[in-house]
Amino acid sequence: MRSGTRRTLGVVFSKETEERHFAPPDRQMLPVGSWGVKGGIACDPGGTPRLSMKLEDAPFYRRSLVETIVHGDQLAMVHETLDCNRLANPVVRMMLPFRMPRRARR
Repeated sequence: MRSGTRRTLGVVFSKETEERHFAPPDRQMLPVGSWGVKGGIACDPGGTPRLSMKLEDAPFYRRSLVETIVHGDQLAMVHETLDCNRLANPVVRMMLPFRMPRRARR
């Protein structure tokens, strides 16, 4: 958020689509992406999140599959970071057509 505060939301869905809210543990930082985009994911104290696979790595955005531990459970989670300050940078905006080309509709 602009004020520097963070909002976190923890929700677990059962197979019957029931939802249960919980307080996620503090965020731990992940390795910086190839373009320098930082990010973190919830992980229990003493645990270390592990990057399993890079799915997208762009100058302003990254998406990864991460293994982490939340409330004692080993989980595979998708992590996403959008750096709006980088996206607003004119140099990055000029790179968009080349880094993320549009595909013609058929």
